[in-house]
Amino acid sequence: MLVIILLISFLASFVLFPAMIIRLKKAGIVGKNMHSEIQEEVAEMGGLVVVAGFGAGIFTVIAVKTFFNIFPLVDLILF
Repeated sequence: MLVIILLISFLASFVLFPAMIIRLKKAGIVGKNMHSEIQEEVAEMGGLVVVAGFGAGIFTVIAVKTFFNIFPLVDLILF
């Protein structure tokens, strides 16, 4: 079950990154890549997608815990 939660978090981040890069570049939220010789523009604020992936994993755990009660030990941590 934990593998499924990790996959949901990974897929949420993996799917959202390309769309977010395009939106951030259109909005002008870019910076120069200081670690390469070309110094091309790269999108800033990519951490929002990481937080969204983490949130998707947390929401999955809460949904599974609430509706299926698969994680009985989570009660010790959350409540």
